[in-house]
Amino acid sequence: PFGFSIFAASTSSVVRACLARHHRHRAYIATMGDADVRLSTVSTDGAKLGKLIPAGSMKKEDGKTALAGKWKIPNVDGAVTLEVTGTSVKSVEAPFGNQPLMGEIEESEDMLGLHITMGGFPMKAWLHKDGGSTVLAFSNGGGGGGGGGG
Repeated sequence: PFGFSIFAASTSSVVRACLARHHRHRAYIATMGDADVRLSTVSTDGAKLGKLIPAGSMKKEDGKTALAGKWKIPNVDGAVTLEVTGTSVKSVEAPFGNQPLMGEIEESEDMLGLHITMGGFPMKAWLHKDGGSTVLAFSNGGGGGGGGGG
């Protein structure tokens, strides 16, 4: 009986320890799952693009043509190639957390406005000229230069 009671106490302690670890592990997984949520579609919610796009930005039709092509985006190695199909925009490369830049052109505006998902995060974008360069400006303050129809 003495040996059995020690074994039973040890087994009980081991079971409690395993269950405690199991619950901590489940809590960790739930926390990590919540923290790692990334958008895989383009959200068109949020601020109205007409209120964000500065005066002097490119008109929608000119912008659609200028948008397709290679762009240099700050903090990204190499160029990012954007393809435009109808109102959808997508990068060929996937340098943003192994995800492509994805966008939807806002049809209700006269200026080219885009709803963007980049690296899993939503933002807005538009095109404007800066000297002789076309700039793809983002609502987060970043900007990419390049583009130009192919």
